Amino acid sequence: MELQWWMLLPLIPLAGLAWAVFKVTRIRRRGRPFLELSRAERLEFGRIMLRYPNLPIVPRVLVAVAAAYLALPLDLIPDFVPVIGHADDFVVVTLLMAVMTRTLPPGVFEETVRRVRLDPAQRAISVN
Repeated sequence: MELQWWMLLPLIPLAGLAWAVFKVTRIRRRGRPFLELSRAERLEFGRIMLRYPNLPIVPRVLVAVAAAYLALPLDLIPDFVPVIGHADDFVVVTLLMAVMTRTLPPGVFEETVRRVRLDPAQRAISVN
């Protein structure tokens, strides 16, 4: 009995899906501190990142896009559409977070999350 190689073709998309799930879980693990922030704290994160003195242009643009996407009530796909309504938020934020954490200088991401978690009075002191 000879193996029919064409029967293995469905494994190609499954392997691609497994790779994508693996990458997303790694990205989500790296960005977990950001995901644990509330919506207001995420916007504050964006504000602090945009005012960071020596930040390259790519992370600045990505932070602005992510903050605007999270702040605006409009989505690419409305949330009332089952499954894919929330999936677009997941995909957009995950991709932006992946590129942002890779383009930031070392330690900037963690330092900014730590500053966002401070109460506003301490945050004003630590900025100056």
